[in-house]
Amino acid sequence: MSPVDSPDREERDDNEEPGIWYQVALRTAIVAALFSAVVFGLMLANLARAKSADPVAPARVQQLKADLLKRPDNAQLKAQLRSLDLQLRQEYFRNQRFALQGFYLLLGGVAVCLMALHIAARDGRASPRPNPEERADPLLATAMSRRSLAALGLVLGGILVTTAVLARHDTTAAYVKAAVQAENAAAEREPTSAVATDGPTTLISSGDPPPAQPADPSEPAGLPAAPVVQQFPGATAAAEESEEATAENTEQSNDTANEDHKEPDEQQDDDEQREDPERAETPQPANTQVNGPTDTSYPSPGEMARNCARFRGSAGVGIASKAAFPTHWNGATGENIAWKTPVPLPGQNSPIVWGDRLFCAGATEQRREVYCFDANTGRLLWQKPVENELSAEDEPPEVSEDTGYAAPTLATDGQRVFAIFANGDVAAFDFQGKQLWTRSMGRPENMYGHASSLLTYPGLLIVQFDQGSSADEEMSEIVALDAATGKRVWETSRPVPNSWSSPIIINHNGREQIITCGDPWVISYNPATGEEYWRVDCLSGDVGPSPTYAGGLVIVCQDGCDLTAIRPDGRGDVTETHVAWSVFGNMPDAVSPLGDGQLVYVVTSWGMMSCFDGSKGEQLWEQDLGASFYSSPTLVGDLIYLLDDDGVTHMIRPGSEFEAVGSAPLGELGSCTPAFVNGRIYIRGEEHLFCISDAGTEE
Repeated sequence: MSPVDSPDREERDDNEEPGIWYQVALRTAIVAALFSAVVFGLMLANLARAKSADPVAPARVQQLKADLLKRPDNAQLKAQLRSLDLQLRQEYFRNQRFALQGFYLLLGGVAVCLMALHIAARDGRASPRPNPEERADPLLATAMSRRSLAALGLVLGGILVTTAVLARHDTTAAYVKAAVQAENAAAEREPTSAVATDGPTTLISSGDPPPAQPADPSEPAGLPAAPVVQQFPGATAAAEESEEATAENTEQSNDTANEDHKEPDEQQDDDEQREDPERAETPQPANTQVNGPTDTSYPSPGEMARNCARFRGSAGVGIASKAAFPTHWNGATGENIAWKTPVPLPGQNSPIVWGDRLFCAGATEQRREVYCFDANTGRLLWQKPVENELSAEDEPPEVSEDTGYAAPTLATDGQRVFAIFANGDVAAFDFQGKQLWTRSMGRPENMYGHASSLLTYPGLLIVQFDQGSSADEEMSEIVALDAATGKRVWETSRPVPNSWSSPIIINHNGREQIITCGDPWVISYNPATGEEYWRVDCLSGDVGPSPTYAGGLVIVCQDGCDLTAIRPDGRGDVTETHVAWSVFGNMPDAVSPLGDGQLVYVVTSWGMMSCFDGSKGEQLWEQDLGASFYSSPTLVGDLIYLLDDDGVTHMIRPGSEFEAVGSAPLGELGSCTPAFVNGRIYIRGEEHLFCISDAGTEE
């Protein structure tokens, strides 16, 4: 018998412990199995992420493209379009790369696991066995069998997951594929001519114009194919006249005179602004000015004072005429209720009044309407829908219950009435109900819904269009539209995120200014050109209260911030030099402040009313009114009127001490600011419009 076949050798083999390679291979197999399982889990997460792509984003791209076709020189629109296009592409291709890389990692992990199991099965030896023929470890064999099945399942699952990601059929994938195809098709076309501009050369083919070629990898596909020619001072007058003539002919053939045929913007540089040393210290926003307004007729100050042309009266500061107004009424019993009429659709906008016409708006997720009532009788004179092709297919914006789809108050210039809605649609009507024009500002990115009210200036409609969750997104702007045509006259970017404050116009020492509020800036603009005058850093958070102007000071406030008074005669960033006073206290998050030149009043949404000395900011008194408020106070003669959310109007005597005069119930909920005109009070309740008039008041 040979030594190899001896019983001693066989007995020694049967009792030998597993070797080092067995241990290494087994541990490697375990690690590779865990690694493969983790990779597969990440691949599933990537699949879920790909399937949950934002379906609204591609529609937003198309909206931006449509807007850019009408404003080809708008740098802000281009930046938004590039950013969103780049985001969609990066996310799409990132998911694809992750799926492929994950599959290869999964395949490698499974291969390592199976190889390690094979080595362990070959070299592994168990403890003493009763029968030399049973040398294979049954546990290892079972494990190897199960792990083989698991490995096969992982590989097949990885193939399915990878295939699902690569063959995506959601709206984002469809957009990216179409954009890439458009780029490839445009690249295959042979250009026949070129137009020189200040930027990259724009190529034009002889056939149908293809999408413009991006200037860099982040440039979105499908930009306007027509040559983008930027007009500067000194451009040929003939070209400008040709553009204007074309636009005028198009408008004559379109009753709505909407912006489907917009003239190219014309950039204007302000040399004086660049040379100002104070302004040079503060980075200035981009300001674009095009042609001036076509109709600069405007009511006289006396006409404006006799009417309520916008939110908080024609001056926008909550001061009504000193005519005698009712102090007693009851909507439930009809006491001193001249008329009451239902409003077809809900809205949080306040009524405005011009002569014998009262205007307001209502909206739901799908419908937007403007209403004109007879201010004397309450009869509905006309009810007009607002329709805009550019926004018709947009997803409805997300709004809060308190804001709704028609929160901004309308404005009028005595000839036209203007409305804006939560989806960014702006519309103009004449007093007979003819729609003059509509414009889509684009669906605003606003967490509660757009609520900033409109403002008029000779020949212009001013829109404060703040949006986005951060100023870094550079989405906010203030825009002046031609009141007659709806075309942009000027626009200025704003370094703020979304806000809900409404602008006002003041005249301080002969200089007219638009005053705006946002986080963190109070900013003043030239209403004729959009040029920024000054700014003050004093606000934060979700800015809701509108500014006011009293005693030569701009007064602003916000919950969690100081009540701040600003001297409005500065230039540039005047935070350190032009704050007259600031004081901390219970500040509102929605209700606008009121000033009478000597005293300043603020009311919180939870009902705490405070009075401050207007010259130095010292708090004089504070009173809990025992109600909640969204409506802003109005000074009417020697009384302050303040409507609470239950529809009860509180009347308070202005002064250095608190004095409640009385209250009057509307009979239904209401949170809109009343309009005070010709001795009558017009209040919008939750469902009805009310006209309140004393029996002895002259009609």
